[in-house]
Amino acid sequence: KIEYSFLRAPFEELNAKFRTNKRTLEKEVSFAASHLKTMNNHSSHLEPNQVKATIKGLSNRLKKLRQSLEETYQDEDDCLNIIETRANYLNETKDYPKSLVYRLITEHYARKDNLEIAQEIGEKTDCKDLVDLNLFRKSKEIVHCLENKDVALALQWCDIHKSKLKKLGSCLEFQLKLQKFLELVKKEDLTAAINYAKCQFYLFPDHQNLIRKAMMLLAVHKNPFSNYSELLSENRWSELISLFQSEMLKVYNLPTESPLSVFLRSGLTALKTPLCHRTDCLNDKCPTCQFKFQKLVEHIPYPHFTQGSLICRILRVVMDQNNPPMALPNGQVFSQQGIKKITKGGKVQCPVTGNKFSEKKVIKLYMV
Repeated sequence: KIEYSFLRAPFEELNAKFRTNKRTLEKEVSFAASHLKTMNNHSSHLEPNQVKATIKGLSNRLKKLRQSLEETYQDEDDCLNIIETRANYLNETKDYPKSLVYRLITEHYARKDNLEIAQEIGEKTDCKDLVDLNLFRKSKEIVHCLENKDVALALQWCDIHKSKLKKLGSCLEFQLKLQKFLELVKKEDLTAAINYAKCQFYLFPDHQNLIRKAMMLLAVHKNPFSNYSELLSENRWSELISLFQSEMLKVYNLPTESPLSVFLRSGLTALKTPLCHRTDCLNDKCPTCQFKFQKLVEHIPYPHFTQGSLICRILRVVMDQNNPPMALPNGQVFSQQGIKKITKGGKVQCPVTGNKFSEKKVIKLYMV
């Protein structure tokens, strides 16, 4: 799935740019054709200066369109180059494990909004084109606007990805437009709110119940009932941010969770034991015993081993028939060689509790 999104994300970006350019081109060409047709139908009533001015205006507009399309075509070429780079990267196996780690770390920082650090890592490790930094940069920009109660940029993003959002059955565009309506109600600009509702809400027949509820606020916005007050809550902005971030990941087929966290949990699953969270059994060499990883492994299952191994906490070696486990009177178990290392003058000092015992009281254990 990770490698699927690795190729799918730039492809979706290319597809979105292509659709946007196509709509822009069709709109401008239709505009020019319509004006030329109108001018042709009324040619007998037009002054030469009017015809000249109209043609000049259309010419300037089409020149601007051409310049704009040249820039966007360059963006499309950049997307194609990224796709080609990633396809070639997947065909190379020499440095794949190492570069995968760099990719995961870079994307993790990008997801946490540490884009400067992600950019620096990407440049230093030559994996900048292997991580979708521009997507996360754009996402951060839109989130910032939503935090400032501005839905314009988010609606622009919805317009670019309209067809994909429709396939996903997303309600993001409706929720953004509903929020714009609600903000007008809060400002008591009811005329603007009504006009906005007339222009926009008919496009969303599947949300009629919520639309009716929102329209009721026109009458009760000063003293809303409990059933309506939630629509005016500031918490809706946080919900919109979460909804946008979720839909953005779906549009680009990106995992909802950082792949680095997924990889880490997969590895930590093999190391987790019931003793990892006991303060008297913590091992400074065990990743799952580390405080910074405990939240990550909290809900993952224990591994299923058909055969176990006993590791000496003193020497970090496996205890077997050549180096059998030995038990101190306080129940702590170490290897025979480990016991010898902590024995001085016939006394064994437990490295866990600090208690001292006679060497004769150390008991040999047998594994069945």
